[in-house]
Amino acid sequence: MVRELEAFAPQNPRYQYPIQCEIEEDDSVNAYATAVFNKEDEKAKPQAKMVIFTGLVDFVKADQRIIRAVVAHEISHLSDGHVYSSVPRAEDLSQFWNRAQETEADTSGAILLQRAGYSKKDMVDMLLKLEEMRGRKGGGWFERLTGTHPDPKARAARISDDPAVLRSLLAFDAGLAFMDRRDFGGAVYAFDKAATLEPKLREAVINAAQSNLMQYYDELSSKLRERWFRVDFGPILKDPGVGTSKDDMVTDQNRRRYAEVITRLNEASKKLPGNARIAELMAIAQVLEPDGNANAVLKGAAWLADQASRAKDISTKMRYANNAAVGYHRLNQLQKAYEAIINAQQGNRTYNASLAENLGRLQVKGRSKELEALAVDVMYTWLKNSPKESPNWAVVHANYQAGCKSLNIKAQEIDAPPMYLTSGISINIGDKMLSALMAYDDAVASFGNPDARVRFDDRYPDVMEVRWQAGAIRAYTQDDQLVRVTSYVPGSTVVIRPTDESVRRSMTLRVGMTKAEFNAILPIEIGEETELSDMGKVENWLYFSPLSLGVLFDGDKVKALTITPVSPR
Repeated sequence: MVRELEAFAPQNPRYQYPIQCEIEEDDSVNAYATAVFNKEDEKAKPQAKMVIFTGLVDFVKADQRIIRAVVAHEISHLSDGHVYSSVPRAEDLSQFWNRAQETEADTSGAILLQRAGYSKKDMVDMLLKLEEMRGRKGGGWFERLTGTHPDPKARAARISDDPAVLRSLLAFDAGLAFMDRRDFGGAVYAFDKAATLEPKLREAVINAAQSNLMQYYDELSSKLRERWFRVDFGPILKDPGVGTSKDDMVTDQNRRRYAEVITRLNEASKKLPGNARIAELMAIAQVLEPDGNANAVLKGAAWLADQASRAKDISTKMRYANNAAVGYHRLNQLQKAYEAIINAQQGNRTYNASLAENLGRLQVKGRSKELEALAVDVMYTWLKNSPKESPNWAVVHANYQAGCKSLNIKAQEIDAPPMYLTSGISINIGDKMLSALMAYDDAVASFGNPDARVRFDDRYPDVMEVRWQAGAIRAYTQDDQLVRVTSYVPGSTVVIRPTDESVRRSMTLRVGMTKAEFNAILPIEIGEETELSDMGKVENWLYFSPLSLGVLFDGDKVKALTITPVSPR
């Protein structure tokens, strides 16, 4: 294959040809191009070489079409001069460069396949095979989409004759990235876009409705949410396939948001009649009715309780029962709330964090030793998995100790985990939002045409910096998508939330805040001095890697905030 394709590939003058090829015994699903220097002759050009691991051959079941596409991609890295090519010092720009080179090798490789008489669809299929290998379990969706290699679907879309479905799946995954960062408004935007690009992607319609509901819930006052039982909204679809509420805690904005949720759920129900997930979200929305309308809350709670009694899957049963208890709790029917929770937990060892927290908040006297022991076990599990910053940690801990005392057993020492943070994926600038993963056209729709669009290298025309408001707002784009967003506008904010959903507070970083104010939210000492790009030049920022967040200080004040991916070199 190397010899066949090499005949149609331009030879790069930096390297010696013909290309050497090795098959290496290694279980890794990988291949790479390199150039080997001649130790005896320092002036000689390095020898062009490519290596394929046996793990890749095994993974694709020796499919010659896929292997040939890999070969074409690696030969193109050599032809395009990517091996040992110079890269920018700025770490973010270096990462964007690497991504651009991968995309260029895909395009060149597809052309190479066509020159040799094969279909460029082989390259598309190879990239989608990489997507299959990555799977869709776990989180880290922002990192998946912004890593050193572009998302395989994005790469495939660039060379596909019909990219709409791939683009819709990319928007879907962007929605998952926003959900990872608990940016529900951004998630609604991304899932809506996915559904628009591909109307058959019903999971996007459902996820958009769920994100809208979670956004409404997230915007309720913290006092109100602490007063209500904790909701379990259920998993977001990843495979595209004590007392009652008080009116003075609910704002008109909450009511408007709730009305949007109901409208969206009704529309989703029309598009997908009989869909069980939409029916569940509607029932959750009813138990979360902002003013505690008894008819609505009872209707939702009754539906959820009925579904809990029918459910065969234990995790689903517990979710339904917990959310029914949320409704009963709002109606002050505490015995019914307790019975729904304890009945669902009895007889199984499955852990549901929302159910465990709600059970721990209920003070129940006179229950059997068996049920007391069960409650103590559930509370202990929740306490050791939840940070002490959780608003109900002290209440659950007190009830846990009381339960241990009634059982005449010693309460265990609990080493609660630290509170981990997830960065916002967006910068709020006035009443507008600029997000990494946002489409360039959507940014223009919000902020207007930019003052300037500057390319860094003519070979990679899609990698550029765009500026608004005389450079006070900046973004890097790649493949018509924002990959870095920056604001120098005073008052611009990035919202940070704990990853643990039981900790219902947000922390806001703001351009113009003092170092002391910043340090009270995010300890400065955990940041690292990192070289980021400023119009291609190097600028030193304080970078918080787990949050993809950069901060630029000017004396005692925050001068700018940026969201940008930087992977370790």
